[in-house]
Amino acid sequence: MRNQLISLGVSYSRQAMTKGFYRSKTLKEPTCETMDMYNTCVELLDEHFAGEPARQLAVRISNLETKQGI
Repeated sequence: MRNQLISLGVSYSRQAMTKGFYRSKTLKEPTCETMDMYNTCVELLDEHFAGEPARQLAVRISNLETKQGI
């Protein structure tokens, strides 16, 4: 069983004073629950978002498994 990795990236507008970010978090247990994945993205956003106007948001979920594999 592989750990599920969720990554979130934000690119700020060209007028922003800071650069964007791309951060990842590994889940302790694999999940097929949408809200688990959503809440992980919200955690990453709350921790790293600088409050600048954003122009692009990227979400990546790696090491997915079928529901039977969980």
